[in-house]
Amino acid sequence: MNNKFHDVGMIKINNFVPQKKIKNILDVLYENILKFKYIDKPKSFEDKRLHRSLIKFRKSEPKKFGAMYDSINLNASLRSVFYLPKFFYIFSKLLGTSKNLIFINGFMLRLDVPFDKRNTLDWHQDSPYYKQTYPKYNSGVCWISLTKNNENNGSLNYIPGSH
Repeated sequence: MNNKFHDVGMIKINNFVPQKKIKNILDVLYENILKFKYIDKPKSFEDKRLHRSLIKFRKSEPKKFGAMYDSINLNASLRSVFYLPKFFYIFSKLLGTSKNLIFINGFMLRLDVPFDKRNTLDWHQDSPYYKQTYPKYNSGVCWISLTKNNENNGSLNYIPGSH
């Protein structure tokens, strides 16, 4: 795992987030949406009703949608995924450092729904060089998808060796 990460510049870990935690994140999303807009409770992140409701909400009430987004983005339960012991173990191995020297910052939430082209990004770099990583600038970006992604519906594209 460590060699691939250093050679290619990325590693994909399937099923990193336990199913119980994914269910919790869905509940967090739903409860935060309900503070701003009623929608039917989604069965999963793949529930098309959820996506349609979010698209409609964003179009009809953009200010409320923005407030809802901010509410979710700052949610402690959502961010707790990045404080799982497994997260620290994997990142300390990949970065070759002590788990006590892992810093977490720069949280970002994306609510990308199928066929929504408003927030597409062209080629860019996701890993700014934070002062905490000096002098080696040893850092990583963790992207957790809660839906089944592929190139047609929003998966990240990565250029091996671009790190």
